[in-house]
Amino acid sequence: DRLGDALVSYARYLAATFWPTDLSITYWHPSSWPVATLVGCAVLLGAITIASLRALKSRPFLAVGWLWFLGMLVPVIGVVQVGEQAMADRYMYLPSIGLFIALAWGVDSAVPEFRGRTRVLALVAAAVLIVCAWLTHAQTRVWQNSNALWRHAHEVDPHNPLALEVLGVLAEEQSRQVEALGYYRRALEIDPQRQNSQYNLGNLLRWFGRPDEALGPLLEAVRLRPDFAMAYESL
Repeated sequence: DRLGDALVSYARYLAATFWPTDLSITYWHPSSWPVATLVGCAVLLGAITIASLRALKSRPFLAVGWLWFLGMLVPVIGVVQVGEQAMADRYMYLPSIGLFIALAWGVDSAVPEFRGRTRVLALVAAAVLIVCAWLTHAQTRVWQNSNALWRHAHEVDPHNPLALEVLGVLAEEQSRQVEALGYYRRALEIDPQRQNSQYNLGNLLRWFGRPDEALGPLLEAVRLRPDFAMAYESL
């Protein structure tokens, strides 16, 4: 499963670099990917790798950039899982340099000489940078506060239990207990092993004056994490 997720994450990182839409603070780690998705990602990565290596003598920057991208992501690609996320945008800060090396030298190599070539390329580069700046401005609005950030994460992936859990906590903090109850229940429908959601749901049911219903989630929270003795305070 981890190797499969690594294949898909490589492809997703590549796509998000050149088409940065639906970016999120967190990307949920699915239990498994469809076989067709895995095969497609493997074929894509293999084809790019083979093409860049075949052009090693004539266009070495392609192999350098591509292998930079592949290699720099190895520690965080998910073969060794750190945290519960499948991927994270911040992990692309250094690996993306390789892609842009290949892109910058590749465009220069691919565009034939003509009168005014340098000026045209400069104008195209400026246009690309303006688009990137506009996309950055749009993305910063997502980060204006916790509610906006996690609601956006939920919109990007409605089946992300972490986003639902955090939205539940935020709803409780803003005295929207009924809404929080729905968030916790939905998070646990997706992933019943979320200890924090079990605990939060139990405490919230207790707050609603429903101790019999609260007992199940609280006991499950203790079962999932036996050292979580605080749950006993609510029993």
